Amino acid sequence: KTVEGKDYYLPGEYCNSIMPQWWWREGDQPKDDTVVLEQFQSCRAAGVNVLLDAPPDNHGLIPQSTIDALMRLRRSANI
Repeated sequence: KTVEGKDYYLPGEYCNSIMPQWWWREGDQPKDDTVVLEQFQSCRAAGVNVLLDAPPDNHGLIPQSTIDALMRLRRSANI
């Protein structure tokens, strides 16, 4: 983007949830690991920021199944 004659790099952003819905719902499980990893790797290759929603439950806590999925993503993506 050029502003007042100067060029600025503005990265794109990809917003998605690790869960099927944006909000937490009892009984929901995180999306398949391969789906999340592919989306993350595509964004990384394109230089796009990834905003990955990990919604808390009704007590304000991140469910263990979500934590586990995030840790698997971390290992798979080498981050």
